[in-house]
Amino acid sequence: MKPTDFATHLTGFLSVYLPRQKNASNNTIASYRDTFKLLLRYCQEEKDIPAEKLNMGMLTHVMIADFLEWLEKKRKCSTATRNQRLAAIHSFFRYAQYEEPSGILHFQKVIAIPVKKASKPSAPHLTPEAMKFLLSQPDKMTVKGRRNLSLLSLSVILRLDFPLFSTRDARSAASGCLDDALIHIFRSYNMAISGR
Repeated sequence: MKPTDFATHLTGFLSVYLPRQKNASNNTIASYRDTFKLLLRYCQEEKDIPAEKLNMGMLTHVMIADFLEWLEKKRKCSTATRNQRLAAIHSFFRYAQYEEPSGILHFQKVIAIPVKKASKPSAPHLTPEAMKFLLSQPDKMTVKGRRNLSLLSLSVILRLDFPLFSTRDARSAASGCLDDALIHIFRSYNMAISGR
């Protein structure tokens, strides 16, 4: 039996392109391989297409979109996992468009499938009482304790990417911890805040 174009491209992608040309890690190659194992299973179980008959023309953007939906609905994969599988497929089709330029339009339709936006879980917030307790923990009698209290207090007041500290009451509870004496101790130090 003559190998299909899909078999030829997938073998070249996993065996030559990823390890030798892209210097991909073993974990990346294993993850990409698992994506195509799932795609082959989907084609067999849902589309009744055996692996030995699967060719590049059958892997349309519609079939890939259906595969991604199958991952989420039937296999209960998260959006992040779905997007990771899509990244592997995108990488494969980018490779294939250079190996088989005659199918470039078909391949680019697959590459154009967008990643799905994942909803971020909301982070809990500290109550003012919990914030006061947290700020009372550093030992104000030691240099390290005062340093830790200063950094923690500034983090709370400036809302430095700590979702636990984002309530207004928690910030006002923390602002009372930065008195003149504490600021005076650290006057010679510098602090750079990035990303605000």
